[in-house]
Amino acid sequence: MIAPGHIFPTSHREKIGKDFAFALGAEALSQALAGVPQHGLLTCSFFGSQDHGLKRVERLLVMQVSYTKRDRAFHDAQSANELGVFDPRWQIIMRTIPVVDRATVKPLLLETGLPDLVKPWLESEADITGRTGQAFIDIVYVRETEALASEARLALGPLR
Repeated sequence: MIAPGHIFPTSHREKIGKDFAFALGAEALSQALAGVPQHGLLTCSFFGSQDHGLKRVERLLVMQVSYTKRDRAFHDAQSANELGVFDPRWQIIMRTIPVVDRATVKPLLLETGLPDLVKPWLESEADITGRTGQAFIDIVYVRETEALASEARLALGPLR
């Protein structure tokens, strides 16, 4: 059982320039995703630059939620198990967006992106924990419609 108020640990946070921002931080993400089966397994990473720079691209990758579990390979060191290399990992990856878009993107994430796109995906994929492979959901801000869109992908090995 996860304690109320549990905040997702941050495993990486890049410094970013004044023209960029992250739409949300770990505390807001933790609160918005309270109750998902992976809550105690999720970590956050905050990555800076995207290819768009300050160009007016039509689609901005705002965040990605991912699951990965590596399968042991012949060349892996014996200590890899102790280091957790093969443990299942659930991660939220926040990407920078231009500061001018934050006032639009932040409420969209809180009102629709997390409750209507991310949370249902996490709930529907809860049973994959332990399987080898990868699963992702990308949350993208579409400037033309001022809305969020999602794209999910699964590449999982068979149940063993």
